[in-house]
Amino acid sequence: MLERSTKDSVHLFQYGTYGRIGYEYTKEQIATLASVYELLTWVYAGSGVAEAAHAANPATLVTQYFDLTWVGNYIQPGAGQSWMPAPWNYVNAHENFFSHSSPPASPGTRIANPIFGYSPQGDERTQDPTGTPLEFLANPYDLDARRPGNLNHWINYFTAQSRSLIAQSGMDGLMMDEVCQPYVPQPFGSTPESWYEALERDLAFIRDQLGPDLVMFYNGTATDEILQPPDLGDPYPFSRPASLNYLNWCDGALMEFFVTSYLGPPVWPQGIWEEILDACMAIAERGVLLAGAPGGADDPVTRSFVLASFHLVKGDRSYMSHGGFNWYPEWSVRMGAPLHTAQHIQDYLVLPGVAAPGIASASGVVYARAFEKGVALANPSAVDAPAEGVALANPSAPASTVTLAQPGYLVVPRGGGAIGADGALPAGRVDYQPVEKVSLPSQSGALVLWQRP
Repeated sequence: MLERSTKDSVHLFQYGTYGRIGYEYTKEQIATLASVYELLTWVYAGSGVAEAAHAANPATLVTQYFDLTWVGNYIQPGAGQSWMPAPWNYVNAHENFFSHSSPPASPGTRIANPIFGYSPQGDERTQDPTGTPLEFLANPYDLDARRPGNLNHWINYFTAQSRSLIAQSGMDGLMMDEVCQPYVPQPFGSTPESWYEALERDLAFIRDQLGPDLVMFYNGTATDEILQPPDLGDPYPFSRPASLNYLNWCDGALMEFFVTSYLGPPVWPQGIWEEILDACMAIAERGVLLAGAPGGADDPVTRSFVLASFHLVKGDRSYMSHGGFNWYPEWSVRMGAPLHTAQHIQDYLVLPGVAAPGIASASGVVYARAFEKGVALANPSAVDAPAEGVALANPSAPASTVTLAQPGYLVVPRGGGAIGADGALPAGRVDYQPVEKVSLPSQSGALVLWQRP
């Protein structure tokens, strides 16, 4: 699947789902999911999901989710099953598995996750979805590369556990979460440079132990502005360009906060949007891009913005995820291969009054990329938030306007939504509106085809 070209259409992946057949989901839903999505990342092992997905579509890849740099007690309340495969009793007994804020290494100096678990001030974070506020920073320096079977070291244990779970569940590989410099107080004795070096050694070891036939993805290319929660300071800013070197060992990388967010504003402001899309373009040039937008799929405007933004960065091996267990008809629109590929998102900015491929002129903020069958358009600008207690006289920014170089057809989706328990796709269709000009409100996007399908 990873060698299949994704240039001319939208290819989908599903990220971070932790349901089980017979509990949260049905076999029929999984079968339909496998017919629509080409890559599934699943949290629970031994859930029957991989078997059901492969039975419905052998070409669909299913990867085991496992967090490389955070570990905790993940027993799901009421389920009696760990939602991430790291038995807590074994992990908790090995203090060397954890990073610490200061010597000596003890449970009292472990570094707690400031988002899920306890803040650095010791305040419980109630938004922890597991209900168990006990997640701590693991120790990526704890590797015995000369003795791979020595499970008294975190990376050795992580690798052996991953390999075992993948084999038990008939999965195709591994999705490693949080492979990045932590956005928490710096671990004792660590520097950003040494942290990166340790993680590169870890990934080289994991790849060697898993072998070339299992796929490996990682999540951890985001930058400080993206990862910094709105209610926490970031006293230890680290740049993350070196994380792209992890593609030396992994097949691809996930940009989890693509366009939308669940840590900050629902849709990222233009500056961060540009930064994210630049990172996605760098990933797409070197490996598989997994662009995951976590929210806003029920809003047609946000959905159009995510889809148009994805078209701006997609390459020969690029996959999109938006929201949960769903399907929308515009995802089936085929734009054909891109006519050009840029290095930076600013290269797609259409300056007012200046012609661009497929565009006679534009006013306002417009980013555009031409394809064989049409053009993708996005306006990432937004109105600045007013000061507290101050109402905006004009609460909506003026829309950008694009005058097309030739008449086209605007993609207008109708319907779509969640995949039903019976496996039925939601009703939906795409209408094609004849246009010569396209209006793009703030944080919206559009696809235009030159010929009606």
